Amino acid sequence: MSERMITMLKAAACCCLLALFATPVLSEGDEELDDPMRPADPPSPAQAPAADPEWILNSTVVSETRRIAIINGQRVSAGSWVDGARVISVRQGRAVIEVDGERREISLRPEVSVRSSNQGSQE
Repeated sequence: MSERMITMLKAAACCCLLALFATPVLSEGDEELDDPMRPADPPSPAQAPAADPEWILNSTVVSETRRIAIINGQRVSAGSWVDGARVISVRQGRAVIEVDGERREISLRPEVSVRSSNQGSQE
C-alpha cells in the first residue's frame, strides 16, 4: 500500500472513532440528559405561591360634591370595586376598603403630602 492510501485510511479511522464517541449512547430505558443551559420551566399556577393583593392609595380628591380616590392606579369612589376590595369611604389622605368582610384603612404613603385645594399658589 502506498503512503497516501495509509494516510487516507488513518484519516477515515479517526473520523469513524470521532463519530462513535461524539454521539451519545442511550440504551433502552435511559433518560435523555438535561441541557444545563435550558431555562427552567415556569412554575405552574398550583405551584406558584398565592400572594395577598396589595392596595396602594395613590391620591384622594375630597370636596363638597365628590370624594374620589386613586387606588392601585384606578379611579374609585365609595361603592366601587378595586382588585377584589370594595371601597367603603374616601377621606382626605385615606380610604376605607372591605376585603372578605374585613375593613381596612389605607393611607397615602408618608412621602406623599396632603394639601387642601385652598392652598393654591397666590400671585
